[in-house]
Amino acid sequence: MQPITVSAIDLFDLLDLPRLDYGPAEWAQCFADMARDGLEMVCVQMAVLRDRAAYPSRVVPQQLPYDALGMVFELAERHGLQVVLGLADVTYFRQFQDGAGWWDPEEDLRVNLRVAPELNQRYGDHPALWGWYIPHEAGDRVHRGDVMQILTRLPRFLKEMRPDLPVAHGPWFTSRLTLGDDATTPAQFADEWDAMLREIEGIDVYAIQDGTAPDDEMADWYAAAAPVFAGHGARLWAVNEAFPREERTADVHRAVTWERLARRLAITEAFVERHAVFDYPHYMSPRSPVAGAAALNAAYRRWLRDRPPSPA
Repeated sequence: MQPITVSAIDLFDLLDLPRLDYGPAEWAQCFADMARDGLEMVCVQMAVLRDRAAYPSRVVPQQLPYDALGMVFELAERHGLQVVLGLADVTYFRQFQDGAGWWDPEEDLRVNLRVAPELNQRYGDHPALWGWYIPHEAGDRVHRGDVMQILTRLPRFLKEMRPDLPVAHGPWFTSRLTLGDDATTPAQFADEWDAMLREIEGIDVYAIQDGTAPDDEMADWYAAAAPVFAGHGARLWAVNEAFPREERTADVHRAVTWERLARRLAITEAFVERHAVFDYPHYMSPRSPVAGAAALNAAYRRWLRDRPPSPA
């Protein structure tokens, strides 16, 4: 079984997760721990959230108190990690916060078309930069508004700007865990994405959120989806949620056990080229305040130590 090589990181501490309140010293320790545990990449979920940037920006009016993205690139280079650089989520978050308000795809696209060149100017030549991440995660064409406005236009723009850099995106399964009574079957999900991929150009990697399908159905969802994405020339990663999700409720205040996470890794192994985790700082760090995180880290380190060597 492949180890985990990618983790998402949130620089804003504004998602519906336990607050970490990390500053530069805490992030430096976290990067050292991630490198020790064999991670090769970090995915900055977004460089801009709402009206705030994680770097000195001329496009976005407010910034964090320090150049968090500059820090990420410095730490990544120091520890031999690559950076998947997320772009701007300006209004998309409204669906999950602020009373579940609707979002404005045109506004998000407008800001991203200005933010992406600014990010490319600042960090585009950095040796740690792997590529881009589009943070507007989608399960289909209807349940997150007109997300296709983003997915049919922004990847093409990124490829025109930097044809040498890969682009990644994070789909989620339209199972009963995400849509309840509106859930589809795995075959319907595959058909929907086959239609979507005929319109989307420029996304190289789809990092599917594994926790959005029940554990006992996950193999069916991946088995249906993998041939479709491969048929369109895309690669798959699995984003393994490191918190428990039962039916439609996610318990983001505790980490999963290693036994459960290992089962998910084993299920997705046959379908993906990389295992990612959501996310190491909260749920796998030995220094995280989240319940169970230190135990998960200790168990994972034992597995890393004891696993058979990979064949040459």
